[in-house]
This record gives sequence, structure tokens and C-alpha cells, in this order.
Amino acid sequence: MVRRCLFGINASVNKTVCHFTQTIPISENAINVFIEESVVILPDKRIKVIGTTNFEKANELIRTFEYAGFGVIDENGYPSVSAISLSCPKNISELSFTTTMDSNKVKRLQKNNKASINCYTSMSNITLVGECEIFSDQETKGKYWQDWVAGGADVYPGGVSDPNYCFVRFTTKRVSLWIDEEGTEFVL
Repeated sequence: MVRRCLFGINASVNKTVCHFTQTIPISENAINVFIEESVVILPDKRIKVIGTTNFEKANELIRTFEYAGFGVIDENGYPSVSAISLSCPKNISELSFTTTMDSNKVKRLQKNNKASINCYTSMSNITLVGECEIFSDQETKGKYWQDWVAGGADVYPGGVSDPNYCFVRFTTKRVSLWIDEEGTEFVL
């Protein structure tokens, strides 16, 4: 079994598809090693350092995306994808967007909160799989209201207190990247 994690050594998976740049031997007792790099622990107890290359590139790249494909499972068990406007993405661990409470996205997320987000360019692809939380309370809506949302007066005529306005937070569980002709897949 190959053990893999990001920014620490705790998670495990059965396969690895990362490109590695450095190998560091460790002792059997190095359970709580904390490294500021992405690493994989090999069966022979060596650590392969992924480095911050694709992980950091993905975080940098996600900040440039304004729109994304957002996939959920519909009431018949089929995938359903729609376009969303990302709300100032900072990293691939957590993304957010606003939408209407009466949208199909929200209705489907209320039944099954698992979702996927995809952003791509001609040379890169970021696919994230995770879970969503829907916020419709006034405090959260006010905290995440942005001026560009106000431009959607037709969608949210009541502004930040419009009862149809909600905020959706997506928390990433699994990442699949294709950046600089290199594929990487890992679990957060």
C-alpha cells in the first residue's frame, strides 16, 4: 500500500499517480513527521517529495478562474452539469458561489450534497470532487455578498436579504489535476 498526504503524513490511498522530484529516507518511528511539501510514503518507508509544483500551480490557477462547470446528481441518479460563477476562489481546498434557493442545483444538493467542480484551459485541467453546504442565513449571506452579485438585481431583487439568494460552499475531498503535461491525483 502506498501512503500519501499533503502537508503532513496521515492519509492513505491504494495508488499514486504523482510525479516526484526527490526521495528522502525515513525511520520506522517517523510517524509524526511534518513537511511543508506534498509527500508520498512508499511501502519501503521512503518519502517521495512531490513539492509544491502542481499543488501550488493549481492554487494559483484556480484564482484566475471566474467560471466553472459544476456537477451534481439529479433526482434520477444522472449527472447534471451547469455553469457557475466562482466567488473569489483562493485555493482548491474550498470554493464557493452564489445561486438561487429555487435553482435545480440547490434542490439537488439538498437531496445529495456530493458534487464536482471543473475548471480548465487549453493546457490544464482541475477537477475537484467534494461536498457542498448551502447557507441561506442572513449573517452568512451578508458576509459573502459582493458588489458583482448586486449587479444581478433581476435575480436577487431584494439584494443581500433576498430570500431566494443563497451561498454555497464546496469543500474538496479529491483532486485530479493535469498541469504542464503532468497528471496528479490525491485526496485531501
